[in-house]
Parts: sequence; C-alpha cells; structure tokens
Amino acid sequence: MDLRDVRFRIGIAIICLGFSSQAPALPLGFAPGHIFTTQYFSTDIKEHSVDGRLLATFSIKGLQLGEETKGIAFGPDGYLYVVLDRLFEGARLVAIDANGSIVKSYALPVPTGGNISYGKLEFADDGRVFVGTGAGVVRIELGATGSAQLLDATQDAFDLALLPSGNLLMISGYSLDEIDSNGNLIRSFALSDPNHVSDASSFFVNDLRGVEYDASTGRVFVSMLGNSDNLSFVTMAFDLATGVLLDIGSFNYGDDMFLLGDTLLLGSRTETPWILSPVDLSVLGRLEGPERMFITRNNFAAVAEPGSFALMAASLLMMLAVRRSRARQAPSRIDRK
Repeated sequence: MDLRDVRFRIGIAIICLGFSSQAPALPLGFAPGHIFTTQYFSTDIKEHSVDGRLLATFSIKGLQLGEETKGIAFGPDGYLYVVLDRLFEGARLVAIDANGSIVKSYALPVPTGGNISYGKLEFADDGRVFVGTGAGVVRIELGATGSAQLLDATQDAFDLALLPSGNLLMISGYSLDEIDSNGNLIRSFALSDPNHVSDASSFFVNDLRGVEYDASTGRVFVSMLGNSDNLSFVTMAFDLATGVLLDIGSFNYGDDMFLLGDTLLLGSRTETPWILSPVDLSVLGRLEGPERMFITRNNFAAVAEPGSFALMAASLLMMLAVRRSRARQAPSRIDRK
C-alpha cells in the first residue's frame, strides 16, 4: 500500500466519522412497504416488516396530557401522520418524523367523537387531508396550521377513500356515499347481493366501519360489524359501478383498511391484523403482535435524513477504495498458474 492509498483511506474514515456523528439513531425504518399500526386508548405505534414481522414499538414524543392514537397514514411529504384524540376535549392531526417527534400539528375543530372507530384519515393529491369524525369530515390544508375546517354537509364519517376524480367515498354507519372535496353529496350507493354471494337471506348493511377503493379493478372494500343474518363481522368487496357484492369474508371486528398493490391490510379492535388478497379476500398472512385497529403502509419513497446522502457518498468512496486495494493485490493471469 503506497502513500496515496493511506491518505485516501484516512480521508474516507474522516468523512464517515463526521457524517455518522450527524446521523441520529432512528427508532423507525420508514422503509417503503413497512406497515404501521395504532390502537385506540393507546399511545404507541408499532412498525412491521412487509411480511408482518414486528420490528419496533415506540411512543410519540410530545404528546399532550390525555392524548391517544387513532387513524394513521403517510403523507406526501414522507412524514407519518397520526390523529390524536383527548376523548371529548379535543383532537389534532400530527406529523411524526423518523425520530418519533412531532414536527407538525393541526388542531381539529371537533373531537373525533364517541365511537372508538372514528378518526381515520385520507390524503388527497392536492395537498389536503381529510379526517373522519362523528360530527363529519374535517378538511385540512397541509402547511396551513389553522386551516382545519368541518364540512357541515357531512356527519358520522367513519372512513374515507379517494377516488380518481378527486371526490371521496365516505362511509357512515349505514351508508356508502360519494362526496366532493367540500363535503357535498354526489350520490349514495345501494349495496346489494343479487347473486347470493353471502349466506344472508335478506341482505342489508349496517354498522359499517372501513372503506378502500381499487381504481384498477373498480372494486370497493367495506368492513362491517353487522349484527344479524350471517352478516356479522364481515369484510366485503363490491363493484362500485353497480353496488353488487363480489366477495365476502368473516373477520372478527374488522375495521380500518389499507390497500396497496396486491395486498389489503385489515385492522381489528380485538384481533391481530390480517394481510388479505384484494382478489378474493383470502388470508395471505397476519401481523405479529397484539390486536391493532388502525393500519397503514408506507407507500412513499423514504425521506432521506440530514447527512444520509453524504453517508451514501462516503460508502461509495469506501467501496471504491476496497476495490482499488483488491485490484492491486490480485495476482496476474501468469501468477494464477
């Protein structure tokens, strides 16, 4: 090894040492595809691998007295957003970074409501986010702290799903509706089972809880508590255009859902969440750990932490140094005889 190699390696070591001291130890992976869950009356968030293995459990830094977690979703800015509720005293939407710290906060004009299933959220493509509450849908402009507004035309909003048009599907206890971004009713969907896919003698929906929409197939997924006629604790797939039932499965207290690609995640207040196939609602797997009602998956590219690009550059230089060293130490073709 000559003097130039020594200087090169020393320089690389100094670069790595300097940037590693700037990079904090992160409790969260925030890796694309990772699954995150919350539970009502709780203050922690669990992170799971793509296949459901439990990776970490952490508490949010900066919680106010009495705050508990509700709905959860990743925003277009790469932060993890969580609805925090203080029962009937107030609620807010917060953005959490990979250190578990609150970096943004938006006070809601109303609490999420008396039902533990309220408080789910849905991001639009125009920088707005919508939160379902017992009083109706709350609309928030990302980046505008005091922008939270209750859309008066809505009420009993358990869950929301974005449509390609920019409108929203809103599910209440007894109906599935399409609303515009101002909360105005566009239409209500009549959900039916003319082909007797279910075992119900008289099909009707009640105690609906979660909704997701698959734009590639036109399917809308609905979770329902129900209470009679073989329709208790079911999750169903309907054709949105006709409202006709296509598939149905039994999942105890199935609630919040998240659809991404070929997997449909389903949370539950009493059961370990399921990983389902959106094709036929068959079970592909389960999340490791306890029951979790609210669920999401990171469908955005990971946000680089300060110094991470420099770390990657330093790693690349180190790899080049190793290759240079190996190339000089490798025997020639003649020496290999």
